[in-house]
Amino acid sequence: MSHLSMDNDLIFFQISAIEKSDISDIEKRKEYQKFKISVKNSLIESYSKCESKLKFYKDSLSKLSFFETDYLMLNLFFEKDFEPLYNVLILNGHFVNLRFENEDNISYKYFKYRKQTLSTTAGIEDFLKIEFGKLLSNITDVQWEGEIIGNSNSFVTHDSSLKKNIVGNFAEWVILKGLTLDDSNLFYYSYQLFCKLWNHFEVFKKESEKKSIELFAYLNKNLKSIKIDETNLDLGSLLGYVKAKYDDLFVGSLLYLPILNRGGSAINTTLEKLMENFQKQIDLLSKLKRCYKFESFKFIFDELINEKEDIIVEKLHQEVNSRLNRSDLPSEKEQSYISSLICKEKIELIRQGFFRRQYLFEEIVF
Repeated sequence: MSHLSMDNDLIFFQISAIEKSDISDIEKRKEYQKFKISVKNSLIESYSKCESKLKFYKDSLSKLSFFETDYLMLNLFFEKDFEPLYNVLILNGHFVNLRFENEDNISYKYFKYRKQTLSTTAGIEDFLKIEFGKLLSNITDVQWEGEIIGNSNSFVTHDSSLKKNIVGNFAEWVILKGLTLDDSNLFYYSYQLFCKLWNHFEVFKKESEKKSIELFAYLNKNLKSIKIDETNLDLGSLLGYVKAKYDDLFVGSLLYLPILNRGGSAINTTLEKLMENFQKQIDLLSKLKRCYKFESFKFIFDELINEKEDIIVEKLHQEVNSRLNRSDLPSEKEQSYISSLICKEKIELIRQGFFRRQYLFEEIVF
């Protein structure tokens, strides 16, 4: 089955009418938003039932290339049989009417690369090597040929000049770049490259557990090397952003997502410990980036009594003092609740200071 599933053909008739209308492209896309969710649901349902991916993409592109080129081509890019599908589609003229909206889309960059090379031999592996070279300038040809392609003749395992492998280089870039949500497009593109590399090359399929151990070991090593209270890195939010993007793809569930996928019940003990340590560091980073300005005193003291990291305790303490400095005082209900809490010594000192400052404030005012 390759035909797009809809309650009826009326929706596609309306979409076609919008595309052929005399209004501007911007207005056409605005009108299309009314149907976008229904179309996405149709694509997901049809893809799950299709017997031929080639027919699915032919049908989808013929009907939706004006509005959904980016989405369809991105899904195609992450297909296991991407290159054979891509070559057949391009040779049979199914890419003539593509309308990319986002030039940062990795599938657009690949499309542009193929168009510029005008070669049937220059494919995904060459593209990934070039793009990784731009992203991680310290990757050598020796590393690429040996580690990724698997050419043992060109890979010297104990070469002291190769301080880290490609997985290590990527992990270092992720941590030391200090990316925030403002850099979400850059992080997303770099992750797409890494995800495609992981799902395309045999070495990652055959040695998935080993590569995962390497990845988390390098991530943890680099996290330890930074001053966690000074870095701008907001990796938790960035990973959440990327996960939402892949969840939106109809091929997303078929992919292995490095860092995001954490394995099943039979996971290697070493890998499990590495992942747990990584998650602790990410949670710590997220708490450091969190704004508590609009949280209640009750919430802040609940956080304080459960917090084990001194650096977060200090952040919460500073927030309490900042509020008191602004004469932002707790309600009687909050005071009563905070008084009833059972606190350990360090938090008890914070609580005592909290009530003492309120008492002094009231003495001054009244």
